[in-house]
Amino acid sequence: MKVSGALLLCTLMVSVILAGAFVRPLRRLLGAVLEWAYSGASLALPVDRKDELGRLAVQVERMARKIETYVHKLNGSYEENRAMKAYLDSYIQNTTDAIYTADLEGKVTRINRSFEQLFGYRAADAMGRKLPLVPDHCLAEEQQMLEAVRAGQSPPERETVRIGSNGNRIDVSVNISPLHDRDGMVRGYVCMMRDLTNRNKMEELLRRYEKLTTVGQLAAGVAHEIRNPLTTLRGFLQLQLETEKTSPRHAKIMLSELDRINSIVSEFLVLAKPQTIKFETKDVRFIMGDVISLLDSQAHLYDIQFESVFTPQPCFVSCEKNQLKQVFVNLLKNAIESMPEGGVIEIGIAKQGDDAISVTIADEGIGIPEEMVSRLGEPFFTAKESGTGLGIMVSQRIIQNHHGKMTIRSEVGTGTTITITLPSAKEERPSG
Repeated sequence: MKVSGALLLCTLMVSVILAGAFVRPLRRLLGAVLEWAYSGASLALPVDRKDELGRLAVQVERMARKIETYVHKLNGSYEENRAMKAYLDSYIQNTTDAIYTADLEGKVTRINRSFEQLFGYRAADAMGRKLPLVPDHCLAEEQQMLEAVRAGQSPPERETVRIGSNGNRIDVSVNISPLHDRDGMVRGYVCMMRDLTNRNKMEELLRRYEKLTTVGQLAAGVAHEIRNPLTTLRGFLQLQLETEKTSPRHAKIMLSELDRINSIVSEFLVLAKPQTIKFETKDVRFIMGDVISLLDSQAHLYDIQFESVFTPQPCFVSCEKNQLKQVFVNLLKNAIESMPEGGVIEIGIAKQGDDAISVTIADEGIGIPEEMVSRLGEPFFTAKESGTGLGIMVSQRIIQNHHGKMTIRSEVGTGTTITITLPSAKEERPSG
């Protein structure tokens, strides 16, 4: 029994020694792997054996090197993605195009700064909302476009109208593309809009310039053709008057009318090309005063009163006095004709800082529809049944030649307000 117990004890001791010899390398291997996993340092295994444990260590080292290579590639891809994301974010935020993203219900998920500036919405107010950007008459077209986006299509770019936060209409070009998730499913869309307001204004100016050029050429030819027979007629009338072969009263009336036609032809020539005119420094208040005195009797016939509010400060401008008178006469006559029931025409002259003078003419007439206001000044376009449209066009050309600006605001049933802005000039004082 004693021999058996001793033998058993020896066997256990030998087993423990062998187990320890086998487990210690495994513990060192596990410790090295854990240190590599947490520290990120290169794996160095403290096992150099030719048995199964040694082969396991070799395989673990190979696997570690592959993992290190894979992690290095992942880190490189991450940095590239981060740099690309930063670049795209910078582009989206700094581009002049208004960009927003939305889900399939149309709720905004992101906007850029240009969107905020163009439409007047702050990012905090826009997120999660369906913004009322689309006017009523474009809703059907917008719905068709969104259906195409939900189907994964990118509708072609188109020019349309959008509404800002203050209700103003904005001409834009719209480009919409679907946004996909990892599974390729459409989860929303991105919309890029470019403001076309300035481009459209430039195109409109070019069209008007082409029309004015054509009308100017026509005006020059017509005016010269009319002036030739007028000169002959006036000469014969003067001869008849001198020889007393016609009624002096009738001759004077005819001469007066011929002079009036000649004056109209001279005004017509303003359209043809820049005229050689002499600019002088004049107080625009006095020029307007002369025109009011001239038309005051005509205004009374229509039961119309002029109410003048002139600044007491001098309002000097560099101008051709007769041309400015022509503009004021045209505008005041239009105002009188627009008020068949009578009323008040308000005329204001004020200084706009030190650099500009504003002249305002506001009537209480029938007004002009909004869609027609933008076309005023086009050749032969007029809101009056018997008008030619040349009066406003000539007036605009004269104001442009004086380096000024004329704006027209009108509302049907309320009246029309015309504002002329002219650059200020210093008073010329005699020398000596």
